Amino acid sequence: MMTYLCAFFYTYLLYNGDLSINKEFKYSADNIYNDYFYQIMLGYDCCRNIEDGLRNFLNKKNIENYRIDINTNPIAITLNHCANLIIENDSYFIFDATNMELLKKVGCFLKRINVKGLHYVRLINSQDDFILNKMKFKYNLNEFLKIQKISVEYFEKNKSAFNNFYDDSKEEIKEINRLILK
Repeated sequence: MMTYLCAFFYTYLLYNGDLSINKEFKYSADNIYNDYFYQIMLGYDCCRNIEDGLRNFLNKKNIENYRIDINTNPIAITLNHCANLIIENDSYFIFDATNMELLKKVGCFLKRINVKGLHYVRLINSQDDFILNKMKFKYNLNEFLKIQKISVEYFEKNKSAFNNFYDDSKEEIKEINRLILK
């Protein structure tokens, strides 16, 4: 439960612009940088940087997690997306913070489980597959959706606290932006 809450907290801050200089955030696959999560502070980023931001946030909370590289196009060979493999009590779940989706391993595929219809993405990284085969998959879709709904309602009710957080962080975000754009 705590890990779901942390993931929702991060995505709420991200998509509401509370981590960026202009208080806006837009997903962008056009500008792919390997600069960790710093682009987020400019107001846009790709899945790689979104995943890195969540991984760092979870690490600060002592929640074990890893980047999982995946391919969303079963015909292609290259990796084109990443998500977070989050470990809790010798079990795991996979959270795609970019799309706010919970993923489940089914054979050599990852299946999106909190969206309607059958959607699969191909698991391609053999190291990730090895890790996944050593642990059991743990998720509770009803709990996931319930915590997501309750979290968003709570965050919305306490919007002033997020505004205060943003106001307190704005100077640091400006300085980081200045250094990035140098």
